[in-house]
Amino acid sequence: MKQSRSEIPRIPDYDARWKTVVEQFPEQTLERFFPDLATQRDFSKPISFKEKELQKIFADWKKKGWTLADKLMLVPLKNGKEKLVLIHFDIHRSHDSMFKKLMWRRGYRIMDKYPDHDFTALAIYIGAQVPPEPNRYTYEFSGTKFSYTYNVCIVKDEDEEKLLASNNPLDIAILAMWYILKAGDDVNLLAQYKRNLARLCFQKGFPSQVTRNLLIFVGFTIALPEEEEKLFINEIMPIMEERRIPLVELNPIVAQLFEVDLYGKTLKKRDAERDAERDAARDAVRVVRLFQEGMNAERIAFVMEMDEEVVHQIISDFENKSEKGE
Repeated sequence: MKQSRSEIPRIPDYDARWKTVVEQFPEQTLERFFPDLATQRDFSKPISFKEKELQKIFADWKKKGWTLADKLMLVPLKNGKEKLVLIHFDIHRSHDSMFKKLMWRRGYRIMDKYPDHDFTALAIYIGAQVPPEPNRYTYEFSGTKFSYTYNVCIVKDEDEEKLLASNNPLDIAILAMWYILKAGDDVNLLAQYKRNLARLCFQKGFPSQVTRNLLIFVGFTIALPEEEEKLFINEIMPIMEERRIPLVELNPIVAQLFEVDLYGKTLKKRDAERDAERDAARDAVRVVRLFQEGMNAERIAFVMEMDEEVVHQIISDFENKSEKGE
């Protein structure tokens, strides 16, 4: 039966996930969207993010209740200069008539704050609709006219084959959003896309930390109904367990965090729960056998060192099933 996306219990926080993935992969972000700057990078100095400065520049926006779906990167170059790169995510997935004007306002405020830095901007449209001339804001009134042009990435126009062939982690993130658009309301298709993407994360041969970050991005951005999520986790678990040792060798704490992110618990806790369930099932079989041999619940509880209420419940369940012929 075809499921509807209305059954999905949560709305993904695209804003937070995209901000995180850019923070995790600043070099790859530069290579993907600004290849000319990437070739000029001074790798002796790290790319930094001007988070506090960005909040100050747009403090009045926060007071109005607006959220900033932006990252401001400071990129050191070989010639000793630094370039400012603003990345904005159109997280609402449907274009706003004010969006392009807001891009312009973002740009001039940053350039006003940093007059000695060169500046460039990028808008990532992750929705099914984009405004006309998505890379340009134009203003004209009574003889005054100006135009502000910026870079864009329009997810719906990306090429699936190129994204699949790419070894840039950012393209996995873009592909996740592309699949969300492609699947539309077809949850079964979306679930298949999610499983395929998870396998792709492993097949790419990325370092364990990169694979972990991408799996978390895919896991949280492609939201599914509860039953489909369970099927996804059960399918990915064996693959994760195969790669468990290298991840633990890298960083035991990171490994546990990843397990909790992906499974909701550490593998150690999950294994302990499985062992407990297996022991409980084995005890239930023994209780029923002793009961059939004529031993009462109190005696069974004493012999097996079990809680008497648990024994009574096992016997009650057995009798109910027997009456139903199960």
